[in-house]
Amino acid sequence: MGTHIRHYEMTPADNILPNAILLVDRNIGVINNLFIFDVSQSNDPDGFITLYELDFGDGNNTSFVNPSSINHIYTRTGVFNAKLVVTDNRSGRSAESIQIISIINQPPKANFSFNPANPQTLETINFVDSSTDPE
Repeated sequence: MGTHIRHYEMTPADNILPNAILLVDRNIGVINNLFIFDVSQSNDPDGFITLYELDFGDGNNTSFVNPSSINHIYTRTGVFNAKLVVTDNRSGRSAESIQIISIINQPPKANFSFNPANPQTLETINFVDSSTDPE
């Protein structure tokens, strides 16, 4: 009757990767519109998210640790792929969640004035163009 010592090596369960979920209040706008991105539905089935990385697709990005709504303004026309990737407490990284954002050109606004206000036949009329183009 001897004493038997058994050694067991325990390995942790496989990490289930987190799910990045990127939502936005709209997908089409014009320059200087405010877009509100929401990451709060992202989740990790076997742990918790430790890092959110949001790339707006226009050269701007941000990283943060607490889920929240993020405001962003696009300053040029084009089609932008906004992407969210999240990392969990076991260093697992999600697949990208993508929203396609289209920033379209605003039409110019035609405007002019003229004088005299009540011209007579054969009288010279002067026009002043005050049209604008937001872009």
